[in-house]
Parts: sequence; structure tokens; C-alpha cells
Amino acid sequence: MPVRLKDIAHDLGLSVVTVSKVLRHHPDIGEETRKRVLKRAGLRIPEDVAVVGCGNLSYSDFLRVPLSLVDQGSKLIGKHAAALALKLAHNKDPMRPKSELLPPHIVVRASSLRVSAKP
Repeated sequence: MPVRLKDIAHDLGLSVVTVSKVLRHHPDIGEETRKRVLKRAGLRIPEDVAVVGCGNLSYSDFLRVPLSLVDQGSKLIGKHAAALALKLAHNKDPMRPKSELLPPHIVVRASSLRVSAKP
């Protein structure tokens, strides 16, 4: 018998909308909730579905399945913002607005590694 959204929601104490968002990979769902729903739906990480989070959380290596993440470089962003603020404070002439890109990088862990099929 197939698992219904309503059953997953009930079993995990979540709304049907939240379960639906997880299965549609909606961005406002936390990674732990996503993993709970996927597990209850009978989907295995990474055998059936790859999971990649955002933010390079310090505890990601210690999860049941270590979580791959996009590291946004928060420390670098902070240092860069502070340097720009100091430059702005010391500059007598107004600065022209500009965009700057600080590229993120992916920290690959087990949650997104392809698992080869067993014979």
C-alpha cells in the first residue's frame, strides 16, 4: 500500500502542506524536517534521493548521513563587508554603488554521493 501525505504528516506531527513542500523540494523547509519526511516516505539518502543543504553548519559531519552543503563563506562575507564599511567611512567622496560576487563552494558529504547499485 502506498504511503499517503496525510499519513506521513500525522506520524511526524507535521502539516500535509509541509510534507508536500518537502517532496517538492521547497526552499523554506529545514534539512532535518526534510530528512525525517524522506525517511518516513521510505526514501533513503543518498540511495534514492540526494540532499544538499545551505550554510555549512558546523554539525553537518555528525548527522546520521553527513549533509552536503553550499558554503556561502559567511566569515569571508563578514570580513569583506567590514572592509567596505571602513573604506566608506574613510572616503570623503561618495562611492558609487557596485555589486561584488563572493563565490560559494560546495562541501560534498555522504548525503549527495551517488551510491552504485548492488548486484
